[in-house]
Amino acid sequence: MLLLILKEEQVLEDEDGKKLVRLDKMGKIGEYLFCCLLADFFEFDCILPKVHLQTDPNMNVYGIDTLFYSEKEHLLLFGESKMSLKLDNGLNLIKKSLKEYEKQVSDEFDIVLSNRFYKNMLYRFNDIYGDVTEISIDIMDFIKKANIKQIGVPIFIAHGTELKVEEILLKLEKVNKVKLFNLDTKYYSISLPIVDKNKLVATFTKKIRDRGDYYRNEATK
Repeated sequence: MLLLILKEEQVLEDEDGKKLVRLDKMGKIGEYLFCCLLADFFEFDCILPKVHLQTDPNMNVYGIDTLFYSEKEHLLLFGESKMSLKLDNGLNLIKKSLKEYEKQVSDEFDIVLSNRFYKNMLYRFNDIYGDVTEISIDIMDFIKKANIKQIGVPIFIAHGTELKVEEILLKLEKVNKVKLFNLDTKYYSISLPIVDKNKLVATFTKKIRDRGDYYRNEATK
């Protein structure tokens, strides 16, 4: 997924010719970190990251940020990530998104079901539910035919300023947990305090530059 993000990322050059990540693309970095945590820490399987729903690197894609699946728990997960200077700002954005989250999830799932390009990228999920997705007209139809009993909503906020665990947990606990599609809905609240944003940006900038140089060198061999 990082390679897709880096490949789509537009860059700027400073006076020394050093390449810098555009600030308005920082959200993609947050989405990448979010996916890494869900895959490596929670051991969920990524079905489709949001980056695949973009046809233009400058295009904003609204709705869910990633689609994951837990085979062990028979659980579909629709993730939402935010990157903000303050935790409160990120929480406000999350709360706003959750107000219409069921519609966003439904619309985005319909895109996946109706587009063969996306469906062919579902891999393990397709192995289990491929026959069901072929005959489902929307997410409610899919839920019924696949006998889905619960849905997961991972919430990820990368933020600065707040570092005290008790303070962060208290604020995360206040997020209104919306029930989706009349199913048992499990919420996973994830906070990632960014102690040094400049260092984080510098790390990703270097990665982008190194990858770009690598592929250019490979192309000229």
